[in-house]
Amino acid sequence: MHHKEHKMSGLTSMYLRALKFVSPQFFDKECKTIENIGLRNNYPKTFIDLAFVKAKKCFYRTSPREIFNPSNTLCLSYNPDTERLIQPLNKLGIKLVFKYNHTLMDSLVRNSPIVKEGSVYAIKCTCSKFYIGQTNIHVNDRVSQHQQCVRVDDRSNALNLHYGNCNHDIMWNSPVTLININDYFERNMLEAVIIKLSWENNINIKRGTYVIDDYLMKVICRQFKLVNLMEEKGVGH
Repeated sequence: MHHKEHKMSGLTSMYLRALKFVSPQFFDKECKTIENIGLRNNYPKTFIDLAFVKAKKCFYRTSPREIFNPSNTLCLSYNPDTERLIQPLNKLGIKLVFKYNHTLMDSLVRNSPIVKEGSVYAIKCTCSKFYIGQTNIHVNDRVSQHQQCVRVDDRSNALNLHYGNCNHDIMWNSPVTLININDYFERNMLEAVIIKLSWENNINIKRGTYVIDDYLMKVICRQFKLVNLMEEKGVGH
């Protein structure tokens, strides 16, 4: 299942390619081929025509292109429920984009092993509390960075503050990878949700990069089955 904007983007890209590269004597035939592709996939004729109109506007436009700003963009795995977030997020100046769990790349032959470094993780303390974080490097390397913060008494580091105030030991050798995820925006969103979900039991001093309202919390918890996941990983809320 794909969002209609992604279907529109696919058709528009095909028409735009035809406008850029197909010779005039073959152009009508190429457009008919694209139209048939849309019809075979049960796209309404009006939807296909709109894609052609958008492609022409893009091809003939004279105004400068809008510069993509990743800091105002939120990327989530596609789910029909998340479509309802588009307008509320737009009002906040945040563009919501979707990614899909099954892509063409998943179907291609891979000649090298899959390496997933990015993750949302937990570091436990023997007092039963824990720290939630996210990283784009291997979790053991991130743990080493936290240990260095303790050695230099970094007062902005939550684990260092807890270590100084608690008579228990940080379980440095047993970090818990809650979920492997390389996408930057999705990883930060999940970190913020898990911090909020476990706020009474974690030692974090910040609530993450994003502010999570109750509706977004519910959608993400359901999509990633976070309550069950955290219970399985021993960091239940």
